[in-house]
Amino acid sequence: MPRARRSAAVKLKQSKLDSGNINRAEEQDESEWEPRSRRGNVLSKRQSLAQYRLKDKDLKDIPFGQDTWTDTDEEPAVERPVYRYQEQDVERVAWEVHHGPDGLLKRLKRDYQWYKRSQMSKNPWKRLKFDAPSWFTIDTPSDEDRWEETEGLHTARLQLPDWLWVPINKYVDAQYLSYNAWRRGRKALRWREDLLDAAVLDLHYPTRPEDVPPESEALDALRRILELAPRYDDRRQFKAGRIIRYHCADGEVGFAWSGAYLDRLELAWHCKQHPILDTTGPGSGLAGWETIRWEVYDKFVECTQSLRTSASANGPQWVDDARMWLVGRTTHRADVPPLWRRCLSLSPPLSEEYRALLPLTDDCGCVDPHD
Repeated sequence: MPRARRSAAVKLKQSKLDSGNINRAEEQDESEWEPRSRRGNVLSKRQSLAQYRLKDKDLKDIPFGQDTWTDTDEEPAVERPVYRYQEQDVERVAWEVHHGPDGLLKRLKRDYQWYKRSQMSKNPWKRLKFDAPSWFTIDTPSDEDRWEETEGLHTARLQLPDWLWVPINKYVDAQYLSYNAWRRGRKALRWREDLLDAAVLDLHYPTRPEDVPPESEALDALRRILELAPRYDDRRQFKAGRIIRYHCADGEVGFAWSGAYLDRLELAWHCKQHPILDTTGPGSGLAGWETIRWEVYDKFVECTQSLRTSASANGPQWVDDARMWLVGRTTHRADVPPLWRRCLSLSPPLSEEYRALLPLTDDCGCVDPHD
């Protein structure tokens, strides 16, 4: 291209850019511009330049305060100046540089897209920090959206009940951050799909009642005991012997309440002053232990991390030792799955008195229709 034509093309392109910038600025009424930053916030010079994408010359007309800090990396230590600016003053200057509040916001969003492409694929401890004002928020997908990101995950979602879907995915998130953070992109999604597919196959529960049992003094007494339940992550409970740790046949570590705490629970449901069974009767439908057993189950899951995965020759396998709290008097004890039998034999056994309170169930806790 001849030099004259190239020069004319450059001028035309620049005039279009200038016209576009003017139009963008004119689209916004300056009288309606309101600072997004909080009044009184103070930024250092470095923060002002980095967060608002400015240069030294942009700050020359802004009033500032001066302080000093001691640089101990020097020998001897040196006093160095620190310049501090009101954030709202810096934000107003950024409006002029970036063509209004919307222009500033677009610049920050554009920079964040570049940051995601260049940094998010790195290990978390090697990523650079993304500098932006405190008011700048990123629209990230919610947990619910992220947990159904693929067709396979959505299919698993349709097959798992709501009350189970959340704890399963929180466990998977924790496992990812602890042991699988090196997985990226499709590999991470495939890994999550495999775990959720295994959950659909391994975890079977009775239908959970939607209604809560009627209020009573007896139920309140039981709930007070459950509130005092020892937790696996409380070291004081280990020292006091209120929660125990045992090694399972598959090499994993399990947690369970001590026999002393189980005795306290039994006292709650056998208390003569507040007998729970006075109004419910042994396993009498949704108003009785068919519903109450779920409160004991929930507390056990919370306190012992019983819902987890276990390694097997066929891949990950889900285990939930807390399911034993849902199983009533069943005539098929010999058919109990091996992992279930393991938790029943190695953790403190549940009393026959507790089982007698539950409805007659199969090995997964489903109420026997012939009860």
